[in-house]
Amino acid sequence: MEIETLMAEPKSRDKLPGVLCLNPGSSSLKWAFYCSTTQKKVLKTGTVSLERLSKELLVILKKYEVSLVVIRFVHGGTDFYEPVEVTSKVYGELCSIKSFAPLHINTSLLCSELVTNNLKRVKQVAVFDTEIFKELPEAAQLYGLPESYGINTASAVLVFMGLLMRVC
Repeated sequence: MEIETLMAEPKSRDKLPGVLCLNPGSSSLKWAFYCSTTQKKVLKTGTVSLERLSKELLVILKKYEVSLVVIRFVHGGTDFYEPVEVTSKVYGELCSIKSFAPLHINTSLLCSELVTNNLKRVKQVAVFDTEIFKELPEAAQLYGLPESYGINTASAVLVFMGLLMRVC
């Protein structure tokens, strides 16, 4: 979506309070704005290139009455599985796990910084793709991994997106 479209005068329904969901990837940011009162009604969606992320996300943040921001993190390391409110402590912990998925996590952190700096009173919640590993049976977590790697269920969460990382 072009910046000019986003900057256009909002329709009256665009001013409903809502939840902004951010889905940062390695090359773009997909976003959706949901009406808080209906929870299922998507008011607007879009895609932003990473080159224009900061500028366009600021426009999105200012255009809508955002009451909550949900940010996808591709990896939660060994500590984050479930949705968590992004506090300064959690933000610091997320910074320490950038190496699990540097391209993705850095973009998620940038989104969090922009929200923090521009919507200081709006709560942020981080959600993690690695949540799926928490409930999988051990056999499913370890399927396809050579036994010689010595991977156990505690470190299996680090196997993600076709990459194998080993906990020392």
